Amino acid sequence: MSQLPAEPIKILFIAAEADPFVKIGGLGDYAGSLPLAIRNIHPELIQNYKIDIRLVIPFHGKISVKKWGIKFLTKFAITENNKSVIVRTYITQIEGLPVYLISRNRQENYSAPVYPHKSFQNSRKYAFFSVACLELMKHLNWKADVIHANDWHTSFSILKLKELKRETAFYSKIKTLLTIHNLAYMGAGSEIALKYFRLDPVKEHSLPSWAQTQPLPMGLALADKIIAVSPSYSKEITTPKFGYGLEKLFLKRRKSLSGILNGIDYQKWDPLHDKCIENTFSTQNISYRLHNKQSLQRQFELSCQDKNIPLITIISRLDSQKGIDLLIDGFMLLVDIPLQLIILGSGNKGLEKDCENLENKYPERVRTVIRYDEMTARRLYSGADIILIPSRFEPCGTTQMIAMRYGCIPVARATGGLKDSIEDGKNGFLFIDSTPSALVKTIRKAIRIYRNKPSQWKLMQIQAMKSDFSWNNSALLYAKNYLNLLTA
Repeated sequence: MSQLPAEPIKILFIAAEADPFVKIGGLGDYAGSLPLAIRNIHPELIQNYKIDIRLVIPFHGKISVKKWGIKFLTKFAITENNKSVIVRTYITQIEGLPVYLISRNRQENYSAPVYPHKSFQNSRKYAFFSVACLELMKHLNWKADVIHANDWHTSFSILKLKELKRETAFYSKIKTLLTIHNLAYMGAGSEIALKYFRLDPVKEHSLPSWAQTQPLPMGLALADKIIAVSPSYSKEITTPKFGYGLEKLFLKRRKSLSGILNGIDYQKWDPLHDKCIENTFSTQNISYRLHNKQSLQRQFELSCQDKNIPLITIISRLDSQKGIDLLIDGFMLLVDIPLQLIILGSGNKGLEKDCENLENKYPERVRTVIRYDEMTARRLYSGADIILIPSRFEPCGTTQMIAMRYGCIPVARATGGLKDSIEDGKNGFLFIDSTPSALVKTIRKAIRIYRNKPSQWKLMQIQAMKSDFSWNNSALLYAKNYLNLLTA
């Protein structure tokens, strides 16, 4: 038997949110699942190395001390705006994964938002958090080999590390990996926070001048490794259409840039054991979904409660990125065929109103629910026939993965992670052009198969449910990237 290396690979995984402690969006799912999956990788798969990965998140006010058994760990000081500021750190664990929580003097008020609305407060909060993460390692007497940062909120850590490497031997050999979850959010308005923590602009000729003082572009210029959350998105961001002005930087750094598709937690999203749905099912008894569908038709008081009418859903944040307007503009082109639509989501007030107006215009076939509601979402995944994901861009997305897990067939735009996870005609349907007509054409195609070729539809459902989007594959790819950083 091969002998294990003497020292494990040590990873400090830092993120703004992590499920189950606090979750606002997809980042919460990612940070709550990936570290656990990495921790459980068998050493034989990565040259007999064991990975010591530890998660750090801010101690948001919404996080329950009692529920998670959180205990005070230590306190120390960092410098902010030329003043000494106390950092209090706490510890808990989930499934054996150490989780550290960082606060400014004390835990935030329960009502404090995870992401403050004002840019200065938001950037100051996450600059403080990022700098404190680096100092925390010294007080743990534990030095990471790799700091894995996520999005703009924790890119400050990469900027601060550059300074600390010049000043302190402790930090000199630490590598950095930065994951891009959505390039559209770069941390604009962080100039004062950068000054507070003595973080200099990044002078890089491939960066536009405006980007040299925004934390995400700065971090991207300095990180040892950049990973986008899907292979297609990693290619898309090298183009002017998706690069947001950073395409020159990505082209320059293409050897350090790659994409790894996100996954989903197969224990959390399991139609055979989901307590939120009326009839659990698997590929062996997929017909049970019909009972869930008819339950939805009754719950939402749709005028025709016929299991043969295709039930379509949208479960989404309502904004222009998600392409919701494509359906609203094109729905009149679908009124000649029997179908039902349930929209669940919230976001842009104008789009919320447009969705409500769609129900008002077609009250017999459209229902709109303006809120985030996971239980209702699970019921929709388990009973709807088709889910629409007409995103203009989608770095990865997990909606399509969850829907497929529950046998709900996606109709999605061929972009980013949607293109990487959906096989057109096998476990879903893809369209290319971001237009109402392209969406409507593909919906019609899906409905034709649903109505006229039930055996083919059932096969698509089974193929969708058997698609492997577990974190195991992605976790192994991340682990190999850590190893490559240390052995390159």
